[in-house]
Amino acid sequence: MSKLRQSLARLIDSYADGYLEKGEFEPRATRLRQRIAALESQAQQLAEAAAAQAELLLIIGRLDDFAAKVKEGLAAADWPTQREIIRALVKRVEVGPEQVQVVFRVAPDPFVASPEKGFLPNCARPIALLVAQQLR
Repeated sequence: MSKLRQSLARLIDSYADGYLEKGEFEPRATRLRQRIAALESQAQQLAEAAAAQAELLLIIGRLDDFAAKVKEGLAAADWPTQREIIRALVKRVEVGPEQVQVVFRVAPDPFVASPEKGFLPNCARPIALLVAQQLR
């Protein structure tokens, strides 16, 4: 971009000094400005992509830390730790007259397409019971 800007500046100087005619100057200046605008747009897209990637790496790092903490002592965790884990994983608990459904923040496997995406039938009851016990 800096080379293109320097070329545009030299082109303007050449026109101002009378080395170029207006008919020759305008198309060249327009092309240089278009190339500069395209490069600026591309640079902005790259910067946005880099920022998104950095944010994703931060999220992945946090998930890795969370997974490591869970592995270290889920079974032996005290109640405040269990409550924080439940709060981190569970989006909401829907209590109906005949059933309790737990809606998780993250789908169990986001890459598998299924009509029951996000529903864990084998886990809903134990987590719901744990939540219900703690609400008493």
